[in-house]
Amino acid sequence: MKQIFLLAAVVLFSTGGYVQQVSGIVKGGDGKTIYLFDDRDNNPDDSAVIKNEQFSFKVKNGKEPAVYALILSDINYPMLFVTGNEPVHFTTAVATYPIASEVKGNDDTQAMQQYQKAFEPLI
Repeated sequence: MKQIFLLAAVVLFSTGGYVQQVSGIVKGGDGKTIYLFDDRDNNPDDSAVIKNEQFSFKVKNGKEPAVYALILSDINYPMLFVTGNEPVHFTTAVATYPIASEVKGNDDTQAMQQYQKAFEPLI
């Protein structure tokens, strides 16, 4: 019984909390690199090469929501999202990045995309 309890405790602590899935489709993005940044520093937390126009990241979700940026190589503007309890999924194209044609996710991420759309004429 003691061993089962210890094993369960190790598994619980090794998972490190909730992990949020962040994925998307970038039409025309094959072979480009997309970078994941948090709001704490200017260093990428992760990167992925887009294959079959798709990418995916796992973001460790903290106690408080945090703002993250997805930066596509050769594009000057980030696509922003806010961590939460729901998976986040973007559909966009290289030509319109960072504006998404479809966003699935929490209300804060939806609001962040509306904010970015408001500045689309300036991008």
